[in-house]
Amino acid sequence: MQVIRDAPKPLLIHCRGGADRTGLTCALYVAGIDGRGEDAAEAQLSISYGHIGIPWVSKA
Repeated sequence: MQVIRDAPKPLLIHCRGGADRTGLTCALYVAGIDGRGEDAAEAQLSISYGHIGIPWVSKA
């Protein structure tokens, strides 16, 4: 969070698929630095941004 907060803007975040690490970093920024809350942060990890979540599969 400190690096994201202190880095010169605009900040380029890249990962191979462009959705997982990038989306997580964006979600952290939105919630932790921009202060827009959990719902806005979770929206960063949506299909709109190329993220396809895989539901947890329990091993019972």
